[in-house]
Parts: sequence; structure tokens; C-alpha cells
Amino acid sequence: MAYSIEEEQDLDQLKRWWRENYKAIIAVVIIALIAVFGWRYWKNYQMSQSIQQSMQYEALIVSDNATNKQAFEVFTQENKGSTYSEFALLERAKDEVAAQHFGQAETLLQQAVNQAKDNVIKDIATLRLAAVQYQLKQYDRALKSLQGVQSNVWQGQKLQLQANIELAQGNKEAAKKDFQQALSLVDPLEKAMIQIQLNNLQ
Repeated sequence: MAYSIEEEQDLDQLKRWWRENYKAIIAVVIIALIAVFGWRYWKNYQMSQSIQQSMQYEALIVSDNATNKQAFEVFTQENKGSTYSEFALLERAKDEVAAQHFGQAETLLQQAVNQAKDNVIKDIATLRLAAVQYQLKQYDRALKSLQGVQSNVWQGQKLQLQANIELAQGNKEAAKKDFQQALSLVDPLEKAMIQIQLNNLQ
């Protein structure tokens, strides 16, 4: 097939442009492919890691207490920053509270608060931390911890605990005010318990 002079010139220009730019074009294509396949690999890797963490967490929870204590440190260190690590810290703290080891529970809950990326988990850990500090009679620290609870979902429990702390400090008026505020924010059982405490403050 014969080309006209203009077509030959256009073809020469195209060839020249390709020689000058092909490296950059290939680089862009390769980078784009790496980005696509890299993202897919990362998502698959994350899913694989999540499944593995889930299985390890389940094994940790159902293990006997002695094995649990030995495995706990390894699991939380290897999975630090993951949701399962935060769950494990909360679960371990619950065991320590049940054993009335409030000092150990406080340490674990503080770790959970510091690590938590999810606001729901952070609020739960913070509430539990304040409750443990209340048990340890660290009233000022408990009140300070409660300031970190942000979600409206937990405001009833926050006010109820805050009132009990204030009551322990001898501040009956502040406690009464917080109990009254909490009444409209809690479930019927908690409401009945708060009402009993309010009646005792009359």
C-alpha cells in the first residue's frame, strides 16, 4: 500500500514521537497495572490476615485460663492495632475484674483505649476504665477518663457512673443532678436502680 507524502511525514512524526516518549508511556502503564494489582493483593492480604486473626482470637477466648495468660501477650503484640487485639484486651480485662485484680484490669483497659481506632470500642474501653478506677478509689482519674466518652449512646451509663463517683467524693448535689439526667437515657432496669439511689439521697 502506497502512502502520500503527507501520510509519510505523519508516520515519521508518529515514529519519532514514539521513540521519544515510549519509555514514559510504558512506565505509566506499568505503574497503573502495579497500582491495580497491588491494591487487589493488599485487599486479599488484609482479608487473609483478618480471617487468621479471627481464628486466633477465637482460640484465645476458648482456651483455659493458664494457656490464655501465656498466649495473650503474644497475640496482642503480634496483632497490635487490630480490632481483634482490642477485643482481646477487653476480654482479658473482664477476667481480671472478675478476679478483682483491678490494677491489672486498669492497665489492660488503658492499652485498649490507647490502641482503639474505632470510636465505639474506644468508648466502651473508656467507660470500663473509669469503672475500674472508681473501684480503685481513683475518683479524679475516673472522672477525667469519663470525659473521653463521646457517643450519645453511652451518656446514660456515663452520667450514672459519674454520679456514683461524685457520691463517693461526698458531692451529693452533683450526684443527684447526674442521676436525674441519666433517668431518661437508660433502660428500665437501670432506671429502677437509679431511682433507688435517688430516693436514698432525699
